[in-house]
Amino acid sequence: MSDPIISPEAIPSSLVALLTRADTRAALADLASSATADPVATTTRLRKRYPAEVVAAAMTLHDVRTRASAKFPQASAMLLTRAGYEQASSAAVAEWRAQRFAGCRAIADLCCGIGGDLMALAALRHVDRLIAVDLNPDHLAMALANTTLVDTDATVVGMAIDVRAADLDGLDGVFIDPARRDSDSRFAHGATEPPLAWCLGLAGRVPKVGIKLAPGIDHDAVPDGWELETIARGTELKEGVMWSPVLATAPRRAKAAVSRRVCQSAPSTKMAMRVRPIVPPPTRRCRKSDRAAPEPATRR
Repeated sequence: MSDPIISPEAIPSSLVALLTRADTRAALADLASSATADPVATTTRLRKRYPAEVVAAAMTLHDVRTRASAKFPQASAMLLTRAGYEQASSAAVAEWRAQRFAGCRAIADLCCGIGGDLMALAALRHVDRLIAVDLNPDHLAMALANTTLVDTDATVVGMAIDVRAADLDGLDGVFIDPARRDSDSRFAHGATEPPLAWCLGLAGRVPKVGIKLAPGIDHDAVPDGWELETIARGTELKEGVMWSPVLATAPRRAKAAVSRRVCQSAPSTKMAMRVRPIVPPPTRRCRKSDRAAPEPATRR
């Protein structure tokens, strides 16, 4: 097992190294202030000032940030890939979920991706230590860089390894978003990597466990004592989450996030719906949101 990493620049990611170069940040600032609807004209103008690889990287990130602004209030300062932002939950959903871990002091985010859930967990008060684990070094480096946008006192460390090799000793909470697709295609319905059985076994090592899943999971796959929460936007189911018995509050629960409202079911198999307002989680304060892109910064 590799040693934990506490700074994004220590992770072997040529993509993040390119995105955090001074000339790339300058190109991003240029794009943010003067981008036009004509990408050809924009590219031609930028190439007069910056190297071709910088222009390509800056334009790609600028486009992804623009698309991701519907999910993340801090998208304009985040490091992202298209796949990473598309697979991440919105900030509102991540913050809602993170409240289940209130009171935890040491949490691991397994298969952390670009760090959407990691940012929400970092914003929790009383969290001392966060461990981010992802096999993709680009996404891991981005996750660590993105947490520098969050006002947190937690030590955030990263490990570019298979999550099954992660040391979870001393943790009281784990959130995992197992992969449901590879670089080419989606897995078969219900299949994940690591498999669901391994994810469920985390509850034997850490008391508080949340597992993000596809919303159409068979309810019969939910073990006794676990809670299945489904989350929707409008009438469209977006994702499901299984909560270990220590975190479970009902055998079944459905939530439909629409702006700042939620539909919550009574704890019954019929899942009869009633609507109530969401209690907003504590506001996250940005320390570096005025930057065009976050510089790699070591967490304490």
